[in-house]
Amino acid sequence: MIIRFKYCKKNEAKYLSHLDMLRILSRSIARAGIKAALSRGFNPKPRITLSNPIPLGVQSLAEYADVEVDVCLDTGYFMKVINSCLPENIIVLDAACTCNKLKSLMSVIDVVLYEFIIEAADNMSLDKIKSFIDAYDSSSIYSFFTQAQQKKIFLLKIYGYAKIFNNNSNRIFKFNDFNKALKQFGQSNGLHIKDSSKTAVFIIKGARLADPFEEVV
Repeated sequence: MIIRFKYCKKNEAKYLSHLDMLRILSRSIARAGIKAALSRGFNPKPRITLSNPIPLGVQSLAEYADVEVDVCLDTGYFMKVINSCLPENIIVLDAACTCNKLKSLMSVIDVVLYEFIIEAADNMSLDKIKSFIDAYDSSSIYSFFTQAQQKKIFLLKIYGYAKIFNNNSNRIFKFNDFNKALKQFGQSNGLHIKDSSKTAVFIIKGARLADPFEEVV
């Protein structure tokens, strides 16, 4: 059986690398007494695969992982025991299971959503932020959304491509490059990035964006 679970890494945990997370999850699953299926070879390891790596220093509310287990487990029990063994600021938020084979998370995730909280020095219009997006590399952006949250505070949502589509002539969205460009734009336009985080990942299903749990049936 395969358990697909969603977890977050906040605060200090945002500085953990992709390999760090793989080790932490493997050890936590073992400490929780969950019998994960092992790889073959001289150094067998739990069969765990993770979703796309996130840049160091970026908080994420939507990391995903698949673990293959030898026995059937209730997902509620799985979440309870693994959360009791995970370090602070890493929390399993949801889980689903299937007996069917799943494609790897990295191969199916098409779009990643990043959110930016932006503070303006004056009561600027949303048009200034939109003009920056329009001038940026649009081939890496699936879509974007801007909203005035309160006086001088704006929310920017960027839906960036996570992989290349041959028929789309797109590029992969690179958070670090976009964040650097947004900071430079802000310096000359009175903007300041208060916070940024990865908040969701999606699979493109026709004209809509689907949650990775939809693949678990």
